[in-house]
Amino acid sequence: MYLLEADGAPAGFLVLIATHVPEIFEIGYAVHEAQQRRGIATRAVAAALPAAFGALKCERLQAVIQAENAASARVLEKAGFALEGV
Repeated sequence: MYLLEADGAPAGFLVLIATHVPEIFEIGYAVHEAQQRRGIATRAVAAALPAAFGALKCERLQAVIQAENAASARVLEKAGFALEGV
């Protein structure tokens, strides 16, 4: 788990979770409501990618979001994720 900060204060978290398949991980994140819309999740996801595909030897990184969460969909799209299904 990675703790996210903004202006020196806690802002949220990001996790990389192993799945039942060793090369596949799931990414999850949350940003405190007062800190949202500041690019914190976008920067955190981008920063996590080298660790996932490097040290963890991840071959596939996936995320599950609620269909109505357009902001989270944009975060993932900016990081290069592709929508696979709804």
